[in-house]
Amino acid sequence: MNKGRKRIALLPPPTKLTYSAHTRNGFLRGLRDFGAEEVPLHINIDASLGDIRNAIEQLMRANDAPDGLITASGSAAIAANAGIEAAGKHVGRELDLVSKTRHTDPEL
Repeated sequence: MNKGRKRIALLPPPTKLTYSAHTRNGFLRGLRDFGAEEVPLHINIDASLGDIRNAIEQLMRANDAPDGLITASGSAAIAANAGIEAAGKHVGRELDLVSKTRHTDPEL
């Protein structure tokens, strides 16, 4: 949000997991506190990495694509990054990507 990002999408955990509600509530609070809006994303981190990649590519090709994406897992962030690149966009330029957890070394 410090970079002026105002259209944020959340790739959440599935609702069956305890931290799903905490993630969603924190996301909504952050949007409210920083005057940002949610870009709906109808998939969660339980989807296959290929499905996540494809959903993010489709989202990023839209005219109203987000300028920020938050993922609830490191592996989902890798798939999301592949979708972003497939749409011809670049992390750090057209949008920023944040992951809840880090599973890569070095960091993305």
